[in-house]
This record gives sequence, structure tokens and C-alpha cells, in this order.
Amino acid sequence: MFTLNILGENDAVVKTYTTSKIKYGLIEDMVILSKELEGKNEFQQFSLMKPLLKNMFTGITDEELRNVDFLEVLAVIKNLMNVATNGFSDGKN
Repeated sequence: MFTLNILGENDAVVKTYTTSKIKYGLIEDMVILSKELEGKNEFQQFSLMKPLLKNMFTGITDEELRNVDFLEVLAVIKNLMNVATNGFSDGKN
């Protein structure tokens, strides 16, 4: 499960977006993104991830993304990249 909490005043969670589905189009976007990230600095790389997050969490807005804990965003991206890299193996293969 992937989760992003939207924070409000005093860092209280005012809204939560979750998804447990990783759509094929999102994996396609990850492949394209991985090529676009090459040669970019960290700031440029981070800004390229916003469309990916907006595709993953349907309905999330730019303003809401501005109010998400940075470490939470990194965890979502890291977990997504892990799934994309290692596949969906259940460990029995």
C-alpha cells in the first residue's frame, strides 16, 4: 500500500491518499522517468516526479503535494522503484 498524507496547520493530517494498485501505465511512466533522470541534479530529478505522483494518487493537486512530508514522498518513490525493479514476485519463484 502506498500512502501520502496531506498536512495542515500544526502538521495535522487533513487528508490521506492511498493506493494499493500499481497500474501498467505507471510502470511505463517509471521507465520513461528513469531515462529522463539521467544527468539531472537532485532538484531537477525531484521536480520530474510530480507527474508520476499525480498519476499514482488520482485527484491529488499540486497544492496538496506542497503539503506532504518530504520523507513520505521519498518513501513512496523508493517503494515504487523497488516494485518496478524487482517485479511482483511473491518469493516463490
